[in-house]
Amino acid sequence: MLKKEVMKLDFKFIKSQIAKIVGEKYVSDDPKDLTVYSRDYSSMPPQVANLVAAPGCTEEVAAIMRIANRNGINVTVRGGATTAHLCTAKEGIILDLNRMNKIIQIDADNCLYLTAQGGTPIYTITQELDKMGFELAGRPMFGPVASIGAWVNTVGIGSNCTKYGYFSESVTGVEAVLPTGEIVRTGVNSLINCDPIARYTHASDLTGIFVGSRGSMGVITEVSCRIFPKPKYEDFVTLAYTDENINDMVKACNLIFREEIADNIDINDDGVAAMVGLEIPFPHLISMTIRGNSEEEVKRKVEACIAVGEKTGGANLGPMMGQLVTWGGALNAYIYKQYGAGHLVFIDSYWHSLEAYPGLYHNFKDSLNSRGLTKNGIFGWFMKGVGCSFPIIAYREPDETDAMNEAWKEISDNWFAIKNSAPGMSVPSATAYNLDPLKPAYYNLLRNIKNAVDPKNIMNSKIIPFAGRDE
Repeated sequence: MLKKEVMKLDFKFIKSQIAKIVGEKYVSDDPKDLTVYSRDYSSMPPQVANLVAAPGCTEEVAAIMRIANRNGINVTVRGGATTAHLCTAKEGIILDLNRMNKIIQIDADNCLYLTAQGGTPIYTITQELDKMGFELAGRPMFGPVASIGAWVNTVGIGSNCTKYGYFSESVTGVEAVLPTGEIVRTGVNSLINCDPIARYTHASDLTGIFVGSRGSMGVITEVSCRIFPKPKYEDFVTLAYTDENINDMVKACNLIFREEIADNIDINDDGVAAMVGLEIPFPHLISMTIRGNSEEEVKRKVEACIAVGEKTGGANLGPMMGQLVTWGGALNAYIYKQYGAGHLVFIDSYWHSLEAYPGLYHNFKDSLNSRGLTKNGIFGWFMKGVGCSFPIIAYREPDETDAMNEAWKEISDNWFAIKNSAPGMSVPSATAYNLDPLKPAYYNLLRNIKNAVDPKNIMNSKIIPFAGRDE
């Protein structure tokens, strides 16, 4: 088995080989460094790898992958560590991409796209684009800490998805290092004379192999994506609903979608409001970002949102809530630390029908509150036809760890038994929730692709098992 082979390796020798590539400063087997890399946002217990390496360019990544592939060493890619148990490992190499944080090109005059290294924080990109009057197709769910490569790896959901859809839909191509060490470019950039200006060519869409792959198909070292002119004017509206008319809230969202009023609809509750210091006598909130190219346009859209609220029994709470939750979960994490909670967990239904939301909401509240985990809230986004919801829970370690993990599993079991509720990345077991529900033909095709690009199954192998099912 691969695990036994890895345990026999001389990692001191592997470390010396990698040091020749990245420099002594950027590879470590120090127990203190490995401990830092043993956790992420989730409540899962620490996993300590053998080495951590921080390459600074694509060529260094490729050289490390050739060593790993030659020796059958597991490699786990790490960006902002905002995923659940996807960027930690109990063996092998943690590949930290945070040094690869440069914006390579912004074409704001011709083809309207940018290219950035995979470890570049979304916040850095957003700041730079803002100076030029442009924006990405959204902001990530975990706030400023998320990197653009990791965002592609996890499909890309966040603010402004009501207008633009998933971030991955605006990706024009990636540069990726395959587990064998080969460097590949996708989209029209795969052609000799083309920059990454468009995703689709006469050939199959290979960008899609890496989108949502959770680091299992290769290392995304560059991302190219479309950029959009940023509207000049902005305002916010929050509508609040009682638990009795939660279905009316869903109806309000559909009405707003139909009229294309809001660029973004954040779905929140009074728990999230409490995190940002607001006491609101309503359990359900939709906070909308309203934008346009004139004050009159924005005013008209705001009035339309308020009218929808009045029609569906929603109370208008004004702009403050929307302003406070603009950057998503990172703000919640900060507030929880202020409250003195030990750790934070995100659970996600990455895609669900809007009609599924009331059942999802009540299930997560019941599971948590029955275990005394009352510091919780729900955060997510609604777009045309589908929603993406993230319960957020703060708990203290070690006193509440067992209760947290029990609730996490119960919520996941119940959520994904609901029709049209699909699991995302923050689940107790990637196998049980992401793979077991797949139809056999799809799973076999996916595994065959994995076998082709990663014949030794060294890349984040807990996501797509090489042979049979994981433990």
